[in-house]
Amino acid sequence: MLGRIGSTHAIEKLNDDPHSTAKSYRVKGWLGTFAVISTVTEPFCGNCDRLRLTAEGKMRNCLFAREETDLLSALRRGEDVSPLIEANVLAKHAMLGGLPQFNPDKQEEVLHDLSSRPMVSIGG
Repeated sequence: MLGRIGSTHAIEKLNDDPHSTAKSYRVKGWLGTFAVISTVTEPFCGNCDRLRLTAEGKMRNCLFAREETDLLSALRRGEDVSPLIEANVLAKHAMLGGLPQFNPDKQEEVLHDLSSRPMVSIGG
């Protein structure tokens, strides 16, 4: 995306918060800004401090996680969910939900196989 925009416009990189998932830019001489979230091509796993909660009450510690922790069932039983949340955080993989390094040429294959329940399809 940056290459395509940069081929016709001068792009200026803006400062981002250290834990930001988006990289912000501005086209020189234009109003407004745009941002790119390059999760796969330039992972930011080392700075990620996010947890995700699905619409079904399941917690994920990574967009690419295959594992989910069911918080809703425990809450409905009146249980303390703190230990479940702590275990989920401690189980977080170092990078991309535990996905091994991969060849960018096979990116589509890898992304297709990452999860049978990607966040974009289940909400959260």
